[in-house]
Amino acid sequence: AGLGKGTPDARLRRRMEMGYALLFFARGVPVIYYGDEQGFTGDGGDQDAREDMFESRVASYNDNRLIGSDATTADDNFDPAHPLFKALAAMARVYRGERGLRRGVQIVRYFEDTAGLFALSRIDWDRRREYLFVLNTADEERRAMVPVATADGPWRRLIGEGAAALSSRDGRLAASLPANAYAVYRAEAAISPPAEAPDLACAGTMPAGDGARSVAVASTARGPLRVHFALERPDGTTLELGTDTDPPYRIVVDADRVAPGAAATIIAEAEDLAGHRTTRRCPL
Repeated sequence: AGLGKGTPDARLRRRMEMGYALLFFARGVPVIYYGDEQGFTGDGGDQDAREDMFESRVASYNDNRLIGSDATTADDNFDPAHPLFKALAAMARVYRGERGLRRGVQIVRYFEDTAGLFALSRIDWDRRREYLFVLNTADEERRAMVPVATADGPWRRLIGEGAAALSSRDGRLAASLPANAYAVYRAEAAISPPAEAPDLACAGTMPAGDGARSVAVASTARGPLRVHFALERPDGTTLELGTDTDPPYRIVVDADRVAPGAAATIIAEAEDLAGHRTTRRCPL
């Protein structure tokens, strides 16, 4: 939304930057296609998104509108001063410099059902350091109280807009962003390790399509958890299934993992930042 032909260039550029920020700072490996940094747009489909970086003679490319520039693909497009080039370079520097943004576990913290604020934490597990990525997709300023694992302490903005510094109190952070903007904050203090092992309870199973089953577990622990799931078959053999770090914690078990009609058990093990572990066995 917001990328139509009648949209002002400034709004297009801001919304493009938000999209790239999501690529860089949410879980996954960011992939930038050539020409993205020059505002190439394409006409849709594969072949129509392969414009030339050098001066093109292809009419269907040269009539494209470029974001953030008055140039066309009929021009040479290797401009390091292009605003999207500079924005992507800045994101890459922050991403490269912060291990938690590359490999940290992800927890969705806040979202609105319509255009508005979206926030997620990335947590460097070994260093117990939390980052908060906040995005505002609305066309006006948005504010929200966002839950975080860093109970109290200062936060510094690494990139984006909004306040240069924030402070969490009792596990909540007051986030505010202007329209069509994003920000990445880093907590200056480490997350306090929990003193006790987390509780863990089976939260039921439900169909997940094509014979698969979704199995959920719940915990009242305030801090982040890594919940590891394994399948125990009727013959006693086990199969590791995966890890969930974003509550509600769940795993989907494909139908072909267990023989039809056979009883099986899911073994869920919750691990907290202090290394405490709690295990529960849940019927599949």
